[in-house]
Amino acid sequence: MSREVEQIKERLSIVDVVSSYIQIDQRGRQFVARCPFHQEKTGSFYVSPERNTYHCFGCGKGGDIFSFVQDIEGISFKEVLPILAQKAGIVLSNAYNKESADTYGKLYDLMEKAKTFYKELLTDEVKKYLKERGLTDNTINTFDIGFAKDDWRQLTTYLGNAFSTKDMNASGLFIETPKGSYDRFRGRIMFPIKDSQGRVVAFTGRILPSLVLENKTIGKEPAKYVNSPETDLYHKSAILFGYDLAKNHMRLNKRVILVEGQMDLISLHQAGFGETVALSGTALTETHLKLIGRFTDTIIFSLDNDDAGLKATEKGIKLALSKGFDVYMSVLSEGKDPSDILLENPRALDSVYKNPKHVVMGLLDVVRKESKGDLRTFRTLVESRVLPFVALIPKNIDRAHFVNIIGRAIDLSDEIIFQSLKTLTNIDSKEIVQEKVVNKTFDEQKLLRGVIYWSREISTDKKIIDEEKIDTLFKKYITLSLEEFLQVEDSEKNLLISEAEFHFRGNIDILQKSATELALVYCQKILKAKMESLRTILKIDDNEVLLDEYQKTKTLSESIQNERNIL
Repeated sequence: MSREVEQIKERLSIVDVVSSYIQIDQRGRQFVARCPFHQEKTGSFYVSPERNTYHCFGCGKGGDIFSFVQDIEGISFKEVLPILAQKAGIVLSNAYNKESADTYGKLYDLMEKAKTFYKELLTDEVKKYLKERGLTDNTINTFDIGFAKDDWRQLTTYLGNAFSTKDMNASGLFIETPKGSYDRFRGRIMFPIKDSQGRVVAFTGRILPSLVLENKTIGKEPAKYVNSPETDLYHKSAILFGYDLAKNHMRLNKRVILVEGQMDLISLHQAGFGETVALSGTALTETHLKLIGRFTDTIIFSLDNDDAGLKATEKGIKLALSKGFDVYMSVLSEGKDPSDILLENPRALDSVYKNPKHVVMGLLDVVRKESKGDLRTFRTLVESRVLPFVALIPKNIDRAHFVNIIGRAIDLSDEIIFQSLKTLTNIDSKEIVQEKVVNKTFDEQKLLRGVIYWSREISTDKKIIDEEKIDTLFKKYITLSLEEFLQVEDSEKNLLISEAEFHFRGNIDILQKSATELALVYCQKILKAKMESLRTILKIDDNEVLLDEYQKTKTLSESIQNERNIL
């Protein structure tokens, strides 16, 4: 297996793998991005194509293509290996394939076979209905739309010989009874729901209109939509419909359009809005926002009208604002879904999504209309309806920007608006998320080791860094030789070198001065720690020997400070 791992690393660039998840920008020999593993305003996440590694100076995450996909997808190495092997065109050994044939592997296989089965059952009647809804053959195929016949055991019979009853029940596609299982989806147009890797994890089934009429005649009113239940593969609070197809569009367009319902999403993709994703019968969650945040910090909520639409999505909008997203709203014709509008005119939404309003500006328009020209009413509505959203914006400058706009709109000073923000009683203080400042300090010990190993790799004659000078400093101040300091496992060296390269942006001209400074800082920290320990002991035992040792350590620390000042 180790050989296969190395082959995958040889064929797949860290840049290609990382950029398929987040937007990265080239800076010299490195690539930089905002870290997908913690919230930050400026990029501290560096990718090195030369070493095929990445490192974040904000949270400390680092590694290779395998660890990156593991962390960002939240999956194990065993699950990552076949994903990257497929991308690299590597066929894994039979030994691995046998080892990986676990429950999840079987479930993914079962869901894929169910998708194919439903696609093959797509009838002319269903295709006609989908085309009447404006979908093309290409779109129907792209989204793998299928059909489940109005039969109680068709899928059960089809899959029964290939999978165990336990696996079939775990898939969510069947309903178990004391007399046996039967198909959950019957007489429905089937929309596969996929994870970020494009693997089928669940289905939504829409009743075929002709079957609605048939059921009504016998006194039954079937549900318009039936969804898969939560399973080991499917957690609706962590899945966005269409995300697998929208990822690259989100990255390129630097935004996401958020809608509800499969047909709306499919119609928008067909109309050219490939950056659209949809919720699947649940409210927007932090996990959804983390998925979106991999590619963009701009969300457009698609609302069916100003007021009702805002109320329906208020919690989601507030959550997104509190997490630092730029939140916009696009208001549609009242009472119409995107799919209905696009059916009438495929270009009708171009201007709607081209010029969305920031949610604060949209809310300001809503309450202005409701106030009907009365300034006092307008001010009151702004305080109760608009400011709670402004208060959730974590960035001070952004918040000040909207405060200034609101102040001019209601003819009051910024100071009064800020006072209102502080004294609002209808805002849960837990919702107001303060902007987190990431600690940018680094580990001098690790960085110095990386710098020295890096300089040795560049030049074997040790001219880039005066190692004798650093060795002398170590022996003088902390009675440690440089070679003793450099003792680490071979497996750690490459990561230390990568971190040094990232930190100094590949600039080798400043390594000598930087290495000396790092050595002095490291020695000084050790001496200060020793002084603190001696101080603690001296409070209990006023020992002359210890007092003398403390004074010597203090003198050495001051000497280091003098050297740093000269440097």
